[in-house]
Amino acid sequence: MVDDMDNLETIFGEMDVEKIEGFIEEKNIRAVVDATHPYAEIISGNIEKACGNSGTKLFKYIREEIPLDDKVNVYKDIEDLCKSLKSTEGNILLTTGSRKLEEYTRHLPVERLYVRVLPIRKSMEKVWQEGFKSSHIIAMQGPFSEEFNKEVYKQCDIKHMVLKNSGPNGGTRQKIESALEANIEIHLLDRPTTDGDWFEDKETLIKEIKDYLEE
Repeated sequence: MVDDMDNLETIFGEMDVEKIEGFIEEKNIRAVVDATHPYAEIISGNIEKACGNSGTKLFKYIREEIPLDDKVNVYKDIEDLCKSLKSTEGNILLTTGSRKLEEYTRHLPVERLYVRVLPIRKSMEKVWQEGFKSSHIIAMQGPFSEEFNKEVYKQCDIKHMVLKNSGPNGGTRQKIESALEANIEIHLLDRPTTDGDWFEDKETLIKEIKDYLEE
């Protein structure tokens, strides 16, 4: 869909602070919108540093959060979450991706862990590197329905489920509701704190950008 839009240029590949600064200078960028994943701390930090160094206006678009049931356990970081899980029993399903998987396996026995990741080489290599057996790997593209989630919980005998509040498009609601119905304890890793001006409403964000560019 993006490729069909004549007024957009799409580029691919990772960019560190220096590359972002170079791109801003090369394209004479006046404003940047950080619309990355709510948990993408590294790239968001790089964008913020690059905009600060170049004096470029930064707008942040944050996906809206899913309202949480009072039965959902919320943690500020992975270490706190794992400390809580250490005192429990039963299989644990990780649905937080492969990027920080080593932080879970550092604190919890891999034998208790089941992991759901994207079926791409980078993710699979990380999972195997951390010692997961094939029977404990669910490599599929989501989001998934509540019925699918409940079947996974049943087949893997899951007692605890770990997730992020990734918003409506991330399948967070389906994960939570299916887990509650299956009497599975839910452990949610809270979003990183965000400094500066940020927007959840796209129309308000667009208006703010237009107003800035017209100044």
